[in-house]
Amino acid sequence: MKKISFLILISVSFLYSSCSKNEKSPSYFSFHLLSEPQDLDPAHFRGSSGNYLFHNIFRNLYKFSKTSLQPELAKKCTWKTNTQLVCQLNQKLWSDGSPITSSHYLESYRRLFDKNIRSVQSELLLNIKNAKEILANKKKPHELAIFAPQPDQLIFQLVKPDTDFLYNLTNPSLGPLHPNNNYLIKNANKLITNGPYIIQSWKKGSHILLKPNPYYDKRAHLRPMVKVFFVENDETALTLFETGKLSFLRRLPSHQIEVFKNHPGFFQTPFFRFDYIGISGDLNNYPEFKKALTLSLNYPELKRLYLSKGMPGCPGFSKKIMLREHCHPFLPQKALKKFLKVPKDVRQKPLTLYFSKLGGKDIKKGMEWVQNQWKKHLGLKVNLMSVEQGMYLNKLSEKKTTLFRKGVGLDTPTCLAALRTFRKNGHENYLGFESSQYNKILEQLAVPEQSELLQKKLCSQGLDILINSASWIPLGEIHFSMIHNLKYKGWFVNSLNQLDLTGLIKTQNL
Repeated sequence: MKKISFLILISVSFLYSSCSKNEKSPSYFSFHLLSEPQDLDPAHFRGSSGNYLFHNIFRNLYKFSKTSLQPELAKKCTWKTNTQLVCQLNQKLWSDGSPITSSHYLESYRRLFDKNIRSVQSELLLNIKNAKEILANKKKPHELAIFAPQPDQLIFQLVKPDTDFLYNLTNPSLGPLHPNNNYLIKNANKLITNGPYIIQSWKKGSHILLKPNPYYDKRAHLRPMVKVFFVENDETALTLFETGKLSFLRRLPSHQIEVFKNHPGFFQTPFFRFDYIGISGDLNNYPEFKKALTLSLNYPELKRLYLSKGMPGCPGFSKKIMLREHCHPFLPQKALKKFLKVPKDVRQKPLTLYFSKLGGKDIKKGMEWVQNQWKKHLGLKVNLMSVEQGMYLNKLSEKKTTLFRKGVGLDTPTCLAALRTFRKNGHENYLGFESSQYNKILEQLAVPEQSELLQKKLCSQGLDILINSASWIPLGEIHFSMIHNLKYKGWFVNSLNQLDLTGLIKTQNL
């Protein structure tokens, strides 16, 4: 282990020495992305890693603060009816000093339906009138029912109520589009943005350097420079933090929690997620097999393994939005009885549990535990296969996985957003899950101005359907362990795991 750690340290020093030569104390705030973006096009924005960058260079009509939605580029948005939303824009500027107008939004929305762009983010606008017809080539993008009657006004016409639609207007993919932008990495320093930061330089395979956007607000001169490293490995990121290269460590490996829990910058925060183990494919023909898999995992033991605060086997969000708890129980004897009812040739057929390499050693550790549990309680042989993120998502999309582990970061802190993961024909419904009753619940949840009690009731009904399907094993409320350098303050990470550097400043007395 000492030899491996030494080699990691040497490699880190080699990779980043050019960034810190003759620099004892970095003069920038720094964090890391888990993978390097392939381009800077907001239409291609997807996943929890890139949002740390995209949410700080691109802003939209709204943003999600620590606990609530707040207007950002909009003065306010008002529902004139339950399907018509009217937004008045603030007089905001691009980073080149030119005004942001409603036409910039309109071009952005239409562009998402351009087949040459190949953006899955058009799903965010599927409730807009004519959107589905455009995707089916029955209408043209300019027929999308979003209108810009004045430079400071937008009107959205929906086909049905959608209580989460305002949250969609926080996504960088639905932000305004500057007509002169080219989103290739080689032109990164020319990118015109509207967030608190703009890109000064991009060193491929190493880092991005951000500088304050002077046209964002009057506090631009107070914001320090920001450096964004590309680091896929959690252990390497920890080494960078310990050597002072990183100001903020976004994910501390679970086996290091006991080591760093007394660090003055250590904290744990819960995220609104929907991570799960999926059971699909041929196993859908054997409901007793699926039920056996869900009942044979010792969920309290997994909680202890990760030093977790949330209980695996239960949904990964606050109990406040549910009527009651919804969890798979650990019943190994019952699991074995169900398993033995499955035809012998099916029981003896080896299975493979797939997961993404992006999750690092922590995810691998959890999947090895699952593998051992199924062997111990069912005598079932399960192979493990970790796959590069891009290939993994392609494999899931092609429905070529029977068992898989999927992390689901959400852009909206609501039960509806979570349950929509498994809506019919949804691009992230990797289970291929279908239920007319479930889809009806989604429609009912989307109706605005319902009582809190009714929303909780509908949420619980949807979760019951998922639990009873035995296709979905939720992995509990996820708490990330993080560490930061006390030299900087004013930033925060919200419950959707979005980093906001709007208020970032350097602490003078440190």
